[in-house]
Amino acid sequence: MLLSLPLAAETTENLCQDPTANREWAERLAAHPNDPLLTHLFAFRQNLCWMTDQGLLTVDQAADLFEKERDKAIEKRQRENMQRRSDPVL
Repeated sequence: MLLSLPLAAETTENLCQDPTANREWAERLAAHPNDPLLTHLFAFRQNLCWMTDQGLLTVDQAADLFEKERDKAIEKRQRENMQRRSDPVL
């Protein structure tokens, strides 16, 4: 789920305007409304798209920022999963 990259780095394609990418993000959020990491990434993506639309960031800059944030979210989720597995069952 978090491995999906909504903005691909090193490209000029603006996936913010891609109806398929936007639909997939909306579906992910609808399927997992209580997932704080997914909600954060969705909001972060929306803000990056807005900044790109306003000319404040290039698509490549936005993609780079998103990829870094996505990587942090993946690492956090992996730590959470490891912690869950190591917690004793009572």
